[in-house]
Amino acid sequence: MMLILDPTPLTRGLVRQKVAVVNYPDGRFAVQFNGAALGFKVFDKIQTVPPGAIVDNKRLSAVLEQIKVQQAAYPARQQRGHGARQRPPNNLEAPGLPSKGRAPRHGAIAAPADRPQAGHHRAVA
Repeated sequence: MMLILDPTPLTRGLVRQKVAVVNYPDGRFAVQFNGAALGFKVFDKIQTVPPGAIVDNKRLSAVLEQIKVQQAAYPARQQRGHGARQRPPNNLEAPGLPSKGRAPRHGAIAAPADRPQAGHHRAVA
């Protein structure tokens, strides 16, 4: 909950000043500065509205019911969630084989025995 001070000449001069917020046992609030009461509004970021207050319109519910009946009359392939509307699986790649990236280590070609590897020298007799 946030308390927003009413815009008055007194409150405009209180920018970055500390005010006292008094919470009474009966649930009331008061905002004071040096004993003077300041006007304010309560601002609640999480507002809750009962569902009945949002829509109490019989025409709207009738229209929504008509739309539901129309959607139920669609052929099965056009209905949401029908198997024919699902994305087909990707069968282009064999399972378990990488399609991109570097070659696997077990497929690397071993260096020939007659060639010295880097950092190793042959003994000369």
